[in-house]
Amino acid sequence: AHPVIRVAPDPSFPPIEYFDEKGEYRGIIADYLALVEKKLPVHFRIVQCRNWHEVLDRVRGRKVDLLSAAAQTPDRRRYVKFARPHLILPGVIITRKGAEKHLTAPDLITRKTAVVKSYLWEEFLRKDYPGIKLDLVPDISAGLKAVSLGRADALVVTLPVAIYSIEKEGITNLQVAGETGYYTRLSFAARSDWPELTGILNKTMRQIPPARKEAILSRWIHLQPESIFARKEFWQIGRASRRGRGWISG
Repeated sequence: AHPVIRVAPDPSFPPIEYFDEKGEYRGIIADYLALVEKKLPVHFRIVQCRNWHEVLDRVRGRKVDLLSAAAQTPDRRRYVKFARPHLILPGVIITRKGAEKHLTAPDLITRKTAVVKSYLWEEFLRKDYPGIKLDLVPDISAGLKAVSLGRADALVVTLPVAIYSIEKEGITNLQVAGETGYYTRLSFAARSDWPELTGILNKTMRQIPPARKEAILSRWIHLQPESIFARKEFWQIGRASRRGRGWISG
């Protein structure tokens, strides 16, 4: 009954998903979605929004049908139905090099902390640590620059997204300074009046072999020796996160 499904990705969430300089949808979830589309008799029409806040506005108003990589929060469950998570990733604290390390979420109470507007980190921090002074930024790039230039003391962000963006933009004065204790569970999320769609997506994702998923991750997260992905501090956090919750679900 719905051969065309309108999908609104996060426009600036690399390497998870993003639009490149030519306006093409790319990233880990773009590759997943292409595999899903081959298995279903539907066409996913990609809708490009200006930012994540606009994405959520559109799905609330049912101007789009599906979110491709949405974190599960109580508020969002009011207007979308989540499929099983396809990625589970830790939230980390980014600071300038030379600042204190081994920070946790309570340490942010004394620090001006940047978060992307409407990301789940904003919801978690407002609920659990209302004393934190939050600096709402439109996207991750703006948050990294705010910390790099000293306009904010810290940025809370998803780990591989932070590292990818730091390397891509060539910012050399930032570090992963600690873990928040929060995780983002990224899922397909269908408009709440289409609950059947999440069941279909769950079944289809289970049919994709784990090796194929790993190959997609390897395409987007490279492990060259000079990459921060290959450095000790990245994998210390990564190992802890995998022990706690796991990185990939499918």
